[in-house]
Amino acid sequence: MTLRGQSIPTRSEGRAKHGGGRDSSFSLLAFGIRIAIGSARGAYQNQQLSASPGTAAPFTAQLVIGQSQALTSPPFWRQKRRAEDFTGANMTKPIVAIPADIRSFDGATWHAVQHQYLSAALNAAGVMAFLIPAFEAGYDPDAVLDRIDGLLVSGSASNVHPSLYGAEATDRDGPFDPARDATSLPLICRAIDRAIPLLAICRGIQELNVALGGSLASEIHEQPGIWDHRRPEGVDRDGMYAIRQTVHIKEGSCIADILGPGDIRVNSLHRQAIARTAPRLQVEATAEDGTVEAVSVIDAKAFAVGVQWHPEYWAETDKASNKLFAAFGEAVRSYAAGKPPTVAAQAIV
Repeated sequence: MTLRGQSIPTRSEGRAKHGGGRDSSFSLLAFGIRIAIGSARGAYQNQQLSASPGTAAPFTAQLVIGQSQALTSPPFWRQKRRAEDFTGANMTKPIVAIPADIRSFDGATWHAVQHQYLSAALNAAGVMAFLIPAFEAGYDPDAVLDRIDGLLVSGSASNVHPSLYGAEATDRDGPFDPARDATSLPLICRAIDRAIPLLAICRGIQELNVALGGSLASEIHEQPGIWDHRRPEGVDRDGMYAIRQTVHIKEGSCIADILGPGDIRVNSLHRQAIARTAPRLQVEATAEDGTVEAVSVIDAKAFAVGVQWHPEYWAETDKASNKLFAAFGEAVRSYAAGKPPTVAAQAIV
């Protein structure tokens, strides 16, 4: 099959070449991401889509869902929430990449990101979000970053593997997602080096710390004087993400420029936290028990912030959460507007 002058293997040809359906699915997904991101990137520069919304929609839907095999009803579709518009005019927005988790569901392997991150990116930050598949090897982080305008590193049920910060793994440290580790950490480092705006949330702040040479502590609620930061049990999802913790923002910090110095109220759903802060990170906010709740990259030339709480869940209703995503969105738009035309053209090729 030929597309845009390139010879593209069919599904059966791909399976024959790679020896199975899973590898060919990943190859097709990666190609779809390249075409979709390139097309949307070009649309932003030209202020119009190169194809009709009806043509772009299949690519967008597949990438937002993040599935490696087709499934007609992803779980989040069954939740009651406003339908999001990921087509048409929204495809002209700057693009942020969100590294995916590896999840198993219904006998299939999924590259997945929680819906709230996508919704917060679109509705609070005012940008478009695409998923980056979690491959343990064989991808170039710069090839991804060439095509996007910001990096949003999401939370996850998995933890960064302790070997990445020089510790031995125990049974209590999991679950792990080595493919996510191998994808996110290089993207974080290169995004900072290239002054691409970065917002890291929950697992994301922990990945940011590890990527820059810091370490993590597990089961922090067992340490003397440390509050139980884990998610509440026996409550619905809104209860899990309820605003219930006070965080103190340091005066003169990057977060203070966005939210103001002093105390704010946030949610808390983590059992790990930063232990040794990476040399390039500055602590921006702490919980009442001293737990690190926000950091920024000291020598960053662009927005580069991590928070331990979950602003994505209340990004449209909580003032502080909305301000954080809005500031990230402004940084992304500024970066996109400053890209040379030659870079934009290369992103479409």
